[in-house]
Amino acid sequence: MTNDPTTGPPPHTSADDGPSPTKDSGPSPLGESRASSDIIGNKVKSSRSSLPPRPKGSEGRKLPSQPMGSLKKILFFLALTLALYSLAGFFLAPYLLTTTLPAFLAKKINRPVTIGSAQVNPYTLNITLKNGIIGPDLSAVDDRIDPVLSFGRIEARINPASLLDKGQLLKSIRGNSVFVHLDRQEDGRLNITTLLAQLTTSETAFNLSRLIDLLQAGDINLTDSRLIFTDQPSATEHTLEEISFSLPKASTDSTAISPHFSAIIDGSP
Repeated sequence: MTNDPTTGPPPHTSADDGPSPTKDSGPSPLGESRASSDIIGNKVKSSRSSLPPRPKGSEGRKLPSQPMGSLKKILFFLALTLALYSLAGFFLAPYLLTTTLPAFLAKKINRPVTIGSAQVNPYTLNITLKNGIIGPDLSAVDDRIDPVLSFGRIEARINPASLLDKGQLLKSIRGNSVFVHLDRQEDGRLNITTLLAQLTTSETAFNLSRLIDLLQAGDINLTDSRLIFTDQPSATEHTLEEISFSLPKASTDSTAISPHFSAIIDGSP
């Protein structure tokens, strides 16, 4: 048998050589590791799926600080209260003093009442009224007293304790350019007493004892004021001009109080 020189010698085989290994000869270690990792992954997925769903928007959310939130609410409430108190004191109170108060007084005493302007300081409790007038009695056609009372300026300071119904209503009162016209009628009554009686009825909030308490407490000042006294039974009239009056505040100790009064009476100082 001759060999083909172009194909070369035949491959060498030996009887000792065993059968060649095949792909299905046995399990591979790499395959076992992959299978075990797949089983573990499936268990983790199943355990996650059994957990309840997380609410939306909970990722990265921080719980609010309760003490800081309460403090902000308290500060906001205090600021709002202070703002409302200031608005009521500086704006609402003067409006009521020039509109509601005159209308209330006019209805009670049956006389025209006007107050030109008012100022209120809600922090010092100071009240200032300007250009006030109380006119004649509308029920008396022949009432010649016009006005019965007027003032250029009145300043009053409210006693804070009186807001709790303790102590005097006013700590001090000062008047400038105050005018009062007293008229003694034929029956002996004074027009001012009739006016006060109309104000001090049980239906009103006015209390004459508060006025007496104020006079006892003192700290009253009048400057550049005037008074006319008309006596109808005797047909005479007297005037007091440039009145200056001061009554210092009563002292709790034994210190004496020295009131002051000066005026020009019927043209004579």
